[in-house]
Amino acid sequence: MNGRALLRKAPAGAPLGGQQRFLRRAGIRWPTNRRRCKANAMALDPEKAFLDYSTADCSVQFWTANAPAVQFTSLEAAVRFAKDHGGRWEEIEITVHLPREDIAFATGKVHQLIDALPGELGKK
Repeated sequence: MNGRALLRKAPAGAPLGGQQRFLRRAGIRWPTNRRRCKANAMALDPEKAFLDYSTADCSVQFWTANAPAVQFTSLEAAVRFAKDHGGRWEEIEITVHLPREDIAFATGKVHQLIDALPGELGKK
């Protein structure tokens, strides 16, 4: 049924002479396990991200009190700044500012980007 509502005719004794139609949900079972499934998380390809956002404006925001956001002209520069200032051990967010939307990389994705910095594969 895929969660779709089915149209069924009203019973003969229903108001309005049985001409009324009503919606009835059929066959829907909601999962009882409410934990997040990590399989649904979007996959990140760090190399593609570095190439796609090499000239995009980015900002780095550490989630600590009174920490200002710092602006950069590429994703790689923003990730290097995050790495040099303890981004591997703190809550952090990097936002890529595009003309129509902003893309935010939260702490887990930032750690993946730090691990995949170009030119530093052997220096982890």
